[in-house]
Amino acid sequence: MPDANDSAVLDTSCRHAALMRLLRWLGPEYDPRLALGDTADTRARTSGDRVGFVDLLPALAGSLEIHGFALRRHDLHDVSPVLTALVAGRTVAVDADTFHLAYYYLDYQRVHALHSITLEDFDAATSTVRVVDAVDAVFFDDRVRLADLEPALLSGQGQTWWELNAIEGGEPYGPDQLRRQLPLRVVELVGCGEPGTVSGVELATFIVDHLGEYSGTARRDSEGAGTDGARARSASNVMWNYNHTLRWFACFLRAVADDTRLPTAAAATALDGSAQDWLVARNLIMRAAVSDRSRVHRYVEKISQRLASAVEHLDHCAAALDDLQEAV
Repeated sequence: MPDANDSAVLDTSCRHAALMRLLRWLGPEYDPRLALGDTADTRARTSGDRVGFVDLLPALAGSLEIHGFALRRHDLHDVSPVLTALVAGRTVAVDADTFHLAYYYLDYQRVHALHSITLEDFDAATSTVRVVDAVDAVFFDDRVRLADLEPALLSGQGQTWWELNAIEGGEPYGPDQLRRQLPLRVVELVGCGEPGTVSGVELATFIVDHLGEYSGTARRDSEGAGTDGARARSASNVMWNYNHTLRWFACFLRAVADDTRLPTAAAATALDGSAQDWLVARNLIMRAAVSDRSRVHRYVEKISQRLASAVEHLDHCAAALDDLQEAV
Protein backbone atom coordinates (compact mmCIF):
# COMPACT_ATOMS: atom_id res chain seq x y z
CA MET A 1 0.00 0.00 0.00
CA PRO A 2 1.14 3.62 -0.51
CA ASP A 3 3.07 5.27 2.27
CA ALA A 4 0.65 7.17 4.48
CA ASN A 5 3.18 10.00 4.66
CA ASP A 6 3.31 10.28 0.87
CA SER A 7 -0.26 11.23 0.06
CA ALA A 8 -1.00 12.89 -3.25
CA VAL A 9 -2.16 16.49 -3.48
CA LEU A 10 -5.57 16.59 -5.17
CA ASP A 11 -6.83 18.99 -7.82
CA THR A 12 -9.78 19.21 -10.19
CA SER A 13 -7.42 19.46 -13.19
CA CYS A 14 -5.68 16.23 -14.17
CA ARG A 15 -2.84 18.13 -15.89
CA HIS A 16 -2.06 20.17 -12.79
CA ALA A 17 -2.47 17.17 -10.49
CA ALA A 18 0.00 15.08 -12.49
CA LEU A 19 2.54 17.87 -12.77
CA MET A 20 2.33 18.50 -9.03
CA ARG A 21 3.30 14.88 -8.55
CA LEU A 22 6.29 15.25 -10.87
CA LEU A 23 7.41 18.35 -9.00
CA ARG A 24 7.11 16.51 -5.71
CA TRP A 25 9.33 13.74 -7.07
CA LEU A 26 11.98 16.33 -7.98
CA GLY A 27 11.95 17.79 -4.49
CA PRO A 28 9.58 18.92 -1.73
CA GLU A 29 11.16 22.37 -1.77
CA TYR A 30 9.55 23.28 -5.11
CA ASP A 31 6.34 25.27 -4.83
CA PRO A 32 3.83 24.08 -7.48
CA ARG A 33 1.91 27.34 -7.18
CA LEU A 34 4.86 29.22 -8.65
CA ALA A 35 5.88 26.58 -11.17
CA LEU A 36 2.42 25.84 -12.60
CA GLY A 37 0.51 29.08 -12.11
CA ASP A 38 2.50 31.60 -14.15
CA THR A 39 0.15 31.72 -17.16
CA ALA A 40 -3.25 33.18 -18.00
CA ASP A 41 -3.48 31.78 -21.53
CA THR A 42 -7.05 30.76 -22.43
CA ARG A 43 -5.73 28.07 -24.82
CA ALA A 44 -8.84 28.87 -26.88
CA ARG A 45 -8.93 29.11 -30.66
CA THR A 46 -11.81 30.52 -32.69
CA SER A 47 -12.92 29.70 -36.21
CA GLY A 48 -16.14 31.14 -37.58
CA ASP A 49 -18.81 30.63 -34.93
CA ARG A 50 -16.88 27.90 -33.14
CA VAL A 51 -14.45 27.98 -30.27
CA GLY A 52 -12.18 25.08 -29.41
CA PHE A 53 -9.61 24.19 -26.80
CA VAL A 54 -6.01 23.35 -27.58
CA ASP A 55 -3.89 21.39 -25.15
CA LEU A 56 -3.17 23.09 -21.82
CA LEU A 57 0.20 21.38 -21.49
CA PRO A 58 2.27 23.81 -23.64
CA ALA A 59 1.13 26.72 -21.47
CA LEU A 60 2.06 24.78 -18.34
CA ALA A 61 5.40 23.86 -19.88
CA GLY A 62 6.02 27.57 -20.47
CA SER A 63 5.25 28.36 -16.84
CA LEU A 64 7.54 25.56 -15.69
CA GLU A 65 10.38 26.83 -17.89
CA ILE A 66 10.11 30.34 -16.47
CA HIS A 67 10.60 28.81 -13.03
CA GLY A 68 13.52 26.54 -13.89
CA PHE A 69 12.00 23.26 -15.08
CA ALA A 70 12.04 21.47 -18.42
CA LEU A 71 9.00 19.37 -19.33
CA ARG A 72 9.73 16.79 -22.02
CA ARG A 73 6.81 15.15 -23.80
CA HIS A 74 7.09 11.97 -25.88
CA ASP A 75 4.68 10.12 -28.13
CA LEU A 76 3.58 6.85 -26.56
CA HIS A 77 3.62 3.95 -29.02
CA ASP A 78 4.96 1.24 -26.71
CA VAL A 79 5.65 1.00 -23.00
CA SER A 80 9.40 0.31 -23.27
CA PRO A 81 10.57 3.93 -22.82
CA VAL A 82 8.19 4.39 -19.90
CA LEU A 83 9.43 1.18 -18.30
CA THR A 84 13.04 2.28 -18.77
CA ALA A 85 12.31 5.55 -16.97
CA LEU A 86 10.48 3.75 -14.16
CA VAL A 87 13.29 1.23 -13.68
CA ALA A 88 15.68 4.18 -13.39
CA GLY A 89 13.60 5.41 -10.45
CA ARG A 90 11.79 8.24 -12.19
CA THR A 91 8.21 9.32 -11.76
CA VAL A 92 6.53 9.93 -15.10
CA ALA A 93 3.15 11.18 -16.24
CA VAL A 94 1.09 9.60 -18.99
CA ASP A 95 -2.05 10.35 -20.94
CA ALA A 96 -4.28 7.36 -20.32
CA ASP A 97 -7.46 6.45 -22.20
CA THR A 98 -10.21 6.48 -19.58
CA PHE A 99 -12.22 3.90 -21.58
CA HIS A 100 -9.68 1.32 -20.34
CA LEU A 101 -9.11 2.58 -16.77
CA ALA A 102 -11.20 0.27 -14.58
CA TYR A 103 -11.12 2.59 -11.54
CA TYR A 104 -12.22 5.62 -13.62
CA TYR A 105 -15.93 4.96 -13.17
CA LEU A 106 -16.97 8.15 -15.01
CA ASP A 107 -15.78 6.87 -18.42
CA TYR A 108 -14.80 3.21 -18.08
CA GLN A 109 -16.07 1.20 -21.07
CA ARG A 110 -18.10 4.24 -22.13
CA VAL A 111 -15.94 7.14 -23.33
CA HIS A 112 -12.50 7.44 -24.93
CA ALA A 113 -10.84 10.48 -23.34
CA LEU A 114 -7.23 11.24 -22.45
CA HIS A 115 -6.60 11.73 -18.75
CA SER A 116 -3.31 12.51 -16.98
CA ILE A 117 -2.00 10.14 -14.30
CA THR A 118 1.43 9.46 -12.84
CA LEU A 119 3.38 6.21 -12.66
CA GLU A 120 6.18 5.51 -10.19
CA ASP A 121 7.92 2.89 -8.05
CA PHE A 122 8.04 -0.02 -10.50
CA ASP A 123 8.36 -3.42 -8.78
CA ALA A 124 10.06 -5.93 -11.08
CA ALA A 125 9.12 -8.86 -8.83
CA THR A 126 5.40 -8.28 -9.32
CA SER A 127 5.55 -6.26 -12.58
CA THR A 128 3.42 -3.64 -10.87
CA VAL A 129 3.67 0.13 -10.76
CA ARG A 130 2.20 2.67 -8.38
CA VAL A 131 -0.54 4.61 -10.17
CA VAL A 132 -1.52 8.00 -8.75
CA ASP A 133 -4.57 9.74 -10.16
CA ALA A 134 -4.88 12.85 -8.00
CA VAL A 135 -8.03 14.27 -9.57
CA ASP A 136 -10.44 14.76 -6.71
CA ALA A 137 -13.49 13.19 -8.41
CA VAL A 138 -11.86 9.77 -8.91
CA PHE A 139 -8.82 9.75 -6.61
CA PHE A 140 -6.81 6.55 -7.04
CA ASP A 141 -3.49 5.59 -5.47
CA ASP A 142 -2.56 1.91 -5.66
CA ARG A 143 -0.39 -0.65 -7.41
CA VAL A 144 -1.43 -1.97 -10.84
CA ARG A 145 0.17 -4.51 -13.14
CA LEU A 146 1.84 -2.65 -15.99
CA ALA A 147 0.37 -5.14 -18.44
CA ASP A 148 -3.11 -4.23 -17.22
CA LEU A 149 -2.40 -0.56 -17.97
CA GLU A 150 -1.26 -1.17 -21.53
CA PRO A 151 -4.75 -0.92 -23.12
CA ALA A 152 -5.14 2.56 -21.59
CA LEU A 153 -1.69 3.60 -22.77
CA LEU A 154 -1.68 2.10 -26.26
CA SER A 155 -5.23 2.46 -27.58
CA GLY A 156 -4.21 4.83 -30.35
CA GLN A 157 -5.86 7.95 -28.97
CA GLY A 158 -2.73 10.11 -29.28
CA GLN A 159 -1.28 9.23 -25.90
CA THR A 160 1.96 10.82 -24.71
CA TRP A 161 4.17 10.48 -21.68
CA TRP A 162 6.11 13.21 -19.94
CA GLU A 163 9.10 13.66 -17.68
CA LEU A 164 10.24 16.69 -15.72
CA ASN A 165 13.76 17.90 -14.95
CA ALA A 166 15.22 20.89 -13.16
CA ILE A 167 17.16 23.17 -15.51
CA GLU A 168 20.78 23.34 -14.39
CA GLY A 169 22.26 26.83 -14.16
CA GLY A 170 19.01 28.61 -15.00
CA GLU A 171 18.30 32.16 -13.94
CA PRO A 172 16.69 32.18 -10.47
CA TYR A 173 13.18 33.56 -10.53
CA GLY A 174 13.06 37.00 -9.00
CA PRO A 175 11.68 40.53 -9.31
CA ASP A 176 13.19 41.14 -12.75
CA GLN A 177 11.42 38.13 -14.23
CA LEU A 178 8.18 39.00 -12.46
CA ARG A 179 8.38 42.52 -13.89
CA ARG A 180 8.84 41.09 -17.41
CA GLN A 181 6.03 38.57 -17.10
CA LEU A 182 3.27 40.73 -15.61
CA PRO A 183 2.54 42.68 -18.84
CA LEU A 184 2.21 39.36 -20.69
CA ARG A 185 -0.32 38.12 -18.15
CA VAL A 186 -2.33 41.33 -18.56
CA VAL A 187 -2.49 40.81 -22.33
CA GLU A 188 -3.61 37.21 -21.79
CA LEU A 189 -6.39 38.41 -19.52
CA VAL A 190 -7.76 41.50 -21.26
CA GLY A 191 -5.68 42.23 -24.37
CA CYS A 192 -5.95 41.40 -28.05
CA GLY A 193 -4.48 38.04 -28.98
CA GLU A 194 -2.82 37.05 -32.21
CA PRO A 195 -5.19 36.05 -35.06
CA GLY A 196 -7.16 32.97 -33.98
CA THR A 197 -6.16 33.27 -30.32
CA VAL A 198 -8.23 35.06 -27.71
CA SER A 199 -7.69 36.69 -24.34
CA GLY A 200 -10.04 36.06 -21.44
CA VAL A 201 -12.16 39.10 -22.23
CA GLU A 202 -12.27 38.22 -25.92
CA LEU A 203 -13.30 34.67 -25.09
CA ALA A 204 -16.21 35.85 -22.95
CA THR A 205 -17.35 38.23 -25.67
CA PHE A 206 -17.14 35.51 -28.32
CA ILE A 207 -19.20 33.06 -26.29
CA VAL A 208 -21.90 35.62 -25.49
CA ASP A 209 -22.09 36.60 -29.17
CA HIS A 210 -22.67 32.95 -30.13
CA LEU A 211 -24.88 31.75 -27.30
CA GLY A 212 -27.68 31.05 -29.75
CA GLU A 213 -25.53 28.49 -31.55
CA TYR A 214 -24.55 26.83 -28.28
CA SER A 215 -27.88 26.76 -26.53
CA GLY A 216 -30.79 27.43 -28.85
CA THR A 217 -31.60 24.24 -30.73
CA ALA A 218 -29.57 21.37 -29.30
CA ARG A 219 -31.45 18.12 -28.98
CA ARG A 220 -30.60 14.53 -28.43
CA ASP A 221 -31.66 11.93 -30.93
CA SER A 222 -30.91 8.27 -31.51
CA GLU A 223 -27.38 9.13 -32.62
CA GLY A 224 -26.52 11.34 -29.66
CA ALA A 225 -26.22 15.09 -29.22
CA GLY A 226 -27.02 17.39 -32.09
CA THR A 227 -24.66 19.93 -33.67
CA ASP A 228 -25.41 22.55 -31.04
CA GLY A 229 -24.73 20.00 -28.32
CA ALA A 230 -21.29 19.39 -29.82
CA ARG A 231 -20.64 23.12 -29.93
CA ALA A 232 -21.77 23.46 -26.34
CA ARG A 233 -19.41 20.67 -25.26
CA SER A 234 -16.53 22.36 -27.08
CA ALA A 235 -17.25 25.71 -25.40
CA SER A 236 -17.68 23.92 -22.08
CA ASN A 237 -14.25 22.32 -22.43
CA VAL A 238 -12.65 25.71 -23.07
CA MET A 239 -14.39 27.26 -20.07
CA TRP A 240 -13.60 24.34 -17.76
CA ASN A 241 -9.90 24.54 -18.51
CA TYR A 242 -9.79 28.34 -18.35
CA ASN A 243 -11.31 28.11 -14.88
CA HIS A 244 -8.33 25.94 -13.88
CA THR A 245 -5.86 28.41 -15.37
CA LEU A 246 -7.35 31.34 -13.48
CA ARG A 247 -7.47 29.37 -10.20
CA TRP A 248 -3.81 28.55 -10.55
CA PHE A 249 -2.80 32.07 -11.56
CA ALA A 250 -4.44 33.24 -8.33
CA CYS A 251 -2.39 30.62 -6.45
CA PHE A 252 0.73 31.90 -8.20
CA LEU A 253 0.09 35.47 -7.09
CA ARG A 254 -0.45 34.36 -3.49
CA ALA A 255 2.81 32.40 -3.62
CA VAL A 256 4.57 35.53 -4.88
CA ALA A 257 3.17 37.42 -1.90
CA ASP A 258 4.37 34.70 0.46
CA ASP A 259 7.90 35.03 -0.93
CA THR A 260 8.13 38.79 -1.48
CA ARG A 261 5.34 40.46 0.56
CA LEU A 262 4.26 42.22 -2.65
CA PRO A 263 0.60 43.35 -2.67
CA THR A 264 -1.02 40.66 -4.83
CA ALA A 265 -4.22 40.14 -2.83
CA ALA A 266 -6.47 42.35 -5.00
CA ALA A 267 -5.45 40.64 -8.22
CA ALA A 268 -5.74 37.15 -6.73
CA THR A 269 -9.18 37.85 -5.29
CA ALA A 270 -10.39 39.14 -8.67
CA LEU A 271 -9.11 35.96 -10.30
CA ASP A 272 -10.99 33.85 -7.76
CA GLY A 273 -14.19 35.66 -8.68
CA SER A 274 -13.64 35.28 -12.41
CA ALA A 275 -12.76 31.59 -12.13
CA GLN A 276 -16.00 30.95 -10.24
CA ASP A 277 -18.00 32.87 -12.85
CA TRP A 278 -16.45 30.84 -15.68
CA LEU A 279 -17.27 27.60 -13.88
CA VAL A 280 -20.90 28.54 -13.29
CA ALA A 281 -21.33 29.79 -16.87
CA ARG A 282 -19.83 26.57 -18.17
CA ASN A 283 -22.29 24.46 -16.22
CA LEU A 284 -25.20 26.61 -17.40
CA ILE A 285 -24.19 26.22 -21.04
CA MET A 286 -24.32 22.45 -20.75
CA ARG A 287 -27.75 22.62 -19.15
CA ALA A 288 -29.01 25.07 -21.76
CA ALA A 289 -27.88 22.81 -24.60
CA VAL A 290 -30.29 20.06 -23.53
CA SER A 291 -33.06 22.10 -21.92
CA ASP A 292 -36.62 22.63 -23.08
CA ARG A 293 -36.85 25.47 -25.60
CA SER A 294 -39.16 27.42 -23.30
CA ARG A 295 -36.38 27.65 -20.70
CA VAL A 296 -33.40 28.39 -22.94
CA HIS A 297 -33.79 32.17 -22.70
CA ARG A 298 -33.47 31.98 -18.91
CA TYR A 299 -30.17 30.11 -19.20
CA VAL A 300 -28.89 32.52 -21.84
CA GLU A 301 -29.67 35.47 -19.57
CA LYS A 302 -27.84 33.89 -16.61
CA ILE A 303 -24.85 32.87 -18.75
CA SER A 304 -24.54 36.41 -20.10
CA GLN A 305 -24.70 37.84 -16.58
CA ARG A 306 -22.03 35.46 -15.31
CA LEU A 307 -19.68 36.15 -18.20
CA ALA A 308 -20.16 39.91 -17.75
CA SER A 309 -19.14 39.41 -14.12
CA ALA A 310 -16.16 37.31 -15.22
CA VAL A 311 -15.00 40.12 -17.50
CA GLU A 312 -15.42 42.67 -14.73
CA HIS A 313 -13.23 40.56 -12.47
CA LEU A 314 -10.60 40.18 -15.23
CA ASP A 315 -10.55 43.95 -15.72
CA HIS A 316 -10.06 44.45 -11.99
CA CYS A 317 -7.26 41.90 -11.99
CA ALA A 318 -5.52 43.58 -14.92
CA ALA A 319 -5.66 46.95 -13.18
CA ALA A 320 -4.27 45.41 -9.99
CA LEU A 321 -1.44 43.79 -11.97
CA ASP A 322 -0.58 47.16 -13.51
CA ASP A 323 -0.31 48.56 -9.97
CA LEU A 324 1.70 45.55 -8.88
CA GLN A 325 4.22 46.08 -11.66
CA GLU A 326 4.94 49.55 -10.32
CA ALA A 327 5.53 48.05 -6.87
CA VAL A 328 8.00 45.37 -8.00
